[in-house]
Amino acid sequence: MPAESPAPYLSVVIPVFNEEINILESIRRVDAFMGFAGWEWELIISNDGSTDRTEFLVKGALNDRTDKRIRLITVEENRGKGAAARRGVLAATGKYILVTDA
Repeated sequence: MPAESPAPYLSVVIPVFNEEINILESIRRVDAFMGFAGWEWELIISNDGSTDRTEFLVKGALNDRTDKRIRLITVEENRGKGAAARRGVLAATGKYILVTDA
């Protein structure tokens, strides 16, 4: 049985609503910084009922990755930034949690 990976040091939560223009660059920047920092990390994209291509783009980015550090949480109905942030924080497993915009 393979060993479980250690719990992340940092969980980054990005609540999103219609962020198709920014989301891929946000993912790229978080990935680049965390690789430089050398911490165990995870990124949680909390999609709050986007009506544009945000979900499609994130799913495509996830399919292109071999690791599972990035997760997408989606709800169909927009409930607001606070609700999206809360969903992401509740799903986070890191010792520390950072909530940031895309």
